[in-house]
Amino acid sequence: MLKTGPGECGCGVPDLDLNGNGIADCNETAGAYTTNLTGGTIPNNNLTGLARTFTVPAGALNGPLTDIRIEFTGLNHTWVGDVMAEIVGPDGTKASLFNRIGKVLSTNDKGDDSDFVSTNTYRFGDSYTESGWAAAAAAAGPTAPVAGGDFYATAALSQAKVLMRTAFNGRPVTGTWTVRIADIATGQTTGGSVTGIKVTLVGTAGVSDSDSDGVPDSSDNCPFAANANQLDGDGDGDGDVCDNCVATANADQANTDGDVRGNVCDNCPTVANNDQSDSDGDGIGNACDGCPLDPLKSSPGACGCGVPDTDANNNGIPDCNEAAGTFTTTLTGGTIPNANVTGLLRTFSVPAGAVNAPLADIRVEFNGISHTWTGDLMAEIIAPNGAKASIFNRIGKVLASGDKGDDSNLSIANTYRFADSYASSVWTAAAAASGTDAIVAGGDYHATAALSSAKVLMSGVLASAPTTGTWSIRIADIATGESAGGTVGTIKVTLVGSSAFAPPQGAFPNPDDCDADGILDVEEIALDPELDCDLDGMLDRCQFAIGATDLDDNGVIDTCDRATGDLDLDGVIGAGDLAMMLESFGASEEVPSGQLVGDLDLNGVVDTADLALLLARWGERR
Repeated sequence: MLKTGPGECGCGVPDLDLNGNGIADCNETAGAYTTNLTGGTIPNNNLTGLARTFTVPAGALNGPLTDIRIEFTGLNHTWVGDVMAEIVGPDGTKASLFNRIGKVLSTNDKGDDSDFVSTNTYRFGDSYTESGWAAAAAAAGPTAPVAGGDFYATAALSQAKVLMRTAFNGRPVTGTWTVRIADIATGQTTGGSVTGIKVTLVGTAGVSDSDSDGVPDSSDNCPFAANANQLDGDGDGDGDVCDNCVATANADQANTDGDVRGNVCDNCPTVANNDQSDSDGDGIGNACDGCPLDPLKSSPGACGCGVPDTDANNNGIPDCNEAAGTFTTTLTGGTIPNANVTGLLRTFSVPAGAVNAPLADIRVEFNGISHTWTGDLMAEIIAPNGAKASIFNRIGKVLASGDKGDDSNLSIANTYRFADSYASSVWTAAAAASGTDAIVAGGDYHATAALSSAKVLMSGVLASAPTTGTWSIRIADIATGESAGGTVGTIKVTLVGSSAFAPPQGAFPNPDDCDADGILDVEEIALDPELDCDLDGMLDRCQFAIGATDLDDNGVIDTCDRATGDLDLDGVIGAGDLAMMLESFGASEEVPSGQLVGDLDLNGVVDTADLALLLARWGERR
């Protein structure tokens, strides 16, 4: 019970320093080198950053290194997702300490907007077991301080552990080393600073045998896993028992997703998948294969899984859509009035027989659009029966995880295309361009819901709508923060009908990953329960794709709104809801399903208990 963490010497060994030279006795016997470097200013948006060098004299260390520890004191920097640090050996070999912590993680963990603060001490070392990524995620928020502590090193844009010492196996330890810390992003206007940097390099004792296999660590190709036979089938210097790719050489042992397979032999290197399942045998694991049962495709593309995206006549329309009927029209633009919910409205008519229902894809292209603050703007497509589907709605505005971008701008020089068949997120593009003068890059994006980065399948939302008749595109500035609206040059709309090959509505290529983003739905819901408001185990965005309605256009499935007491979907719990409950008062269902209007407690009958719940929420706005 003498230690609660590994410390300098590891569990079971006291961290003594009998001669008071700043080097623990356990390291002194193996040969260790410690130096304290002065800090300085970390310049903003500068790849060179702040670099500090030190020289290890000959004989000071026995290689290979068994540990590297680097301590930052007085480190101050806003947005840890902008900053990186690395150590560079005498021959130019580099090892990452951290690199844009919390930034661009597919599982939606955040923390890149939290801050390093000068009152905390941040230590990074191979012998430490805590995650700096987890500490940043716990502190997510634009002014939240990341707790100080002992963290292991991580790779670029990743929470995967990096053993810094591994990078220097077989490399010289004598000579000039460099520690570099740099701000490499453009989102901030200031860099940071650090007061001091303490570096400790721990060498190998001449007779050390950490795994007790009879092979000294200095010549052991798996020093921490017993392998007296030293088998190394791929000849990469890492013995088979500790090699994460036994049959493929990978001296760096890089493993981005942290599963049991190294990147070079992992059929899904960015998403953890220990089982390596590959149902269609195309070499791409199910976990990151958008078409896990189609060996010829890894994403649905324009035609969906199981159907090739061929274009025999080279007219720009895939054959699968051509046979189904495709209608394209280009509308003239105009002025988008400021702070006006009606906005700019343009209509077009689709003649009978032009497009087969239900729609397989909807594409909307904006050319020559100019507008400041994407967070003020919304656009939607309206079917002949009045049903609406969001194209985008206040991009980057009010996202709980802290992503921003609502103050970036759409540029007249760029073309912005939205379609169900596109995979990129305009929310992400806006976040990358965050800043009042920043321009959102043009490109191909999927539609998004109101005040949300969640994908919207427009053709799914309008699956029950008729294709024949008068359609509308509406784009409006619905906020009051700006004094000017915007303009749009032209709007190109393409409606793609369903073909004989289109999968039926409600069928997904992989039922366990209905949105085909490479992350199992159960894992997404566990990380963010709000993605499944009705608790049915299916992502809300997938329910929208198969016809779930949102009549009040608030981005929430109607059944979830009604479950709170907003029975008439007017956005407030009041007299209209009370009237609807009284109309069904006393009604019951044999098996409670949550579908009985007014059954707020889901007990299968509308009664006084439901009335009490509604009155308790009277006046609430949804």
